[in-house]
Amino acid sequence: MRKFFITLSLIVVATANVFAAQSENYGSNIYGLFSENFNGAKLSLSAWTGQLNAGAPTETPNLDDRDRAEVYVFGGGSVFMTTVVYTSAHNTLGGQSLDGIWFWRIIASTGGNTWDGFSVTLVSSSSVTPIPDAPRLMSAYKDGSIEFYARSAHPTVENFNVGITLLYNDSVSVDYVDTLGSYGFTADGTWQKVIFPLTSANLGATVDMDTWRIKNIFVLLKNNSTGTLEIDQIIWKKASAPVTFDFKLMDTATGLASANSYISWNENKIAQGWQVSDEYLELNLDSLPNDNSSWGIQIYTDATSSNAQANPKYTGVLNSSTNFGLISTSDTTKMIPMAWRVTDKVLPYVGTNNVAMEDYNQTKNISLFLGGYDGPDYVAPGLYDSGNPGTGSQFYHCWFFMKDKSQFGMAADVYNGMDYLRVWDKRGFHAAAGETFYGMSAGGMQNMRIAPKLYFAVDMNQAFAPQTYENNSIIIQLFYE
Repeated sequence: MRKFFITLSLIVVATANVFAAQSENYGSNIYGLFSENFNGAKLSLSAWTGQLNAGAPTETPNLDDRDRAEVYVFGGGSVFMTTVVYTSAHNTLGGQSLDGIWFWRIIASTGGNTWDGFSVTLVSSSSVTPIPDAPRLMSAYKDGSIEFYARSAHPTVENFNVGITLLYNDSVSVDYVDTLGSYGFTADGTWQKVIFPLTSANLGATVDMDTWRIKNIFVLLKNNSTGTLEIDQIIWKKASAPVTFDFKLMDTATGLASANSYISWNENKIAQGWQVSDEYLELNLDSLPNDNSSWGIQIYTDATSSNAQANPKYTGVLNSSTNFGLISTSDTTKMIPMAWRVTDKVLPYVGTNNVAMEDYNQTKNISLFLGGYDGPDYVAPGLYDSGNPGTGSQFYHCWFFMKDKSQFGMAADVYNGMDYLRVWDKRGFHAAAGETFYGMSAGGMQNMRIAPKLYFAVDMNQAFAPQTYENNSIIIQLFYE
């Protein structure tokens, strides 16, 4: 009989909407075109990390998916497009991340054509090259909007046209665009949200999104203007998009959906050190409040006397450094520490060990680093992936000790919403301690889907038999301001 398990509560602050995961991304409250937090169009990896020059589309054959899209830079060579990392020196306008770690930069020079620019185009899953377009109905977003962030220090870009391309009579491509300035954008060097309404008032009374298919789900044309424009988080949004996120329980051994309704450990692992649970969670975010720039998903326990629903309740020694976990049902002063880790891969994962791409081997082995020096720098104690010896992994603390709500305020650095508790926020998933967050480009994630994996582990060296250890008060919480 398994004697170690936890149940979880999912909480959305200010709302309680939870939805069933979609079999495809179309139909979600938010459909991401260029986003590291919202699923949607699935772009090739080079759309996230490459330079997209005119005449060099990002085609990658053999991707069998209805959400497939490609980025095309077109025209007479007067438009250059690339991706930029927020933390790099190339982020010349500065500022913090809005959505993951990447944003697009479009540079328009003199010459070329009015219609030079780029598009995000829905394409077929065919392996034929060049890949044929695959226009589709997007009627689920009728009366909703296309929203994105833009910034520039060049007023001329206010004349750039943005919009979509529809098929009239299912055969004739028609661009429905207007200038950035007409949607309220001003080139003052700051990020601003631009909203393109998918309404008859904006598109025209003759456009019928119920029957007209969409070819380019986003298009930008230079419109005889020059300058540099930067863009981040392009999404399609339903007219009504409640704040929602959910998780799925997955089997650690198979990577498939679990039949269980709880997270568990095998009792035969007692006295064998840190052990990963038999289940993990796959997270999905589908909508956030309008104009919200401060949000996060955090995890903690609420397992003391302050919570009437906690069973069992921990009654042992409690201070700001206590590591919470599974509580003995027969002696509630005893508890075995728990830790969590979030990653974009199913573990174990064999990577390319390309440091520049942050692609490296990841295992389910865990050890405690007691503290020490990495060159001249002291690294505090922490939990790390010990499956890659000799790689310096002991300094990279990708596992986090579980904290409890009762500890908030016990010390200046222990509080509700602190980085240590955060699994995921606008910067990406929390890859390691020390404010190390990584973006989650759909092109680089497993199965081309943004779905962070949340793993759990407990220290079996601190468990004793025969005892049952439980915790029914693990909170996974979406918060926003």
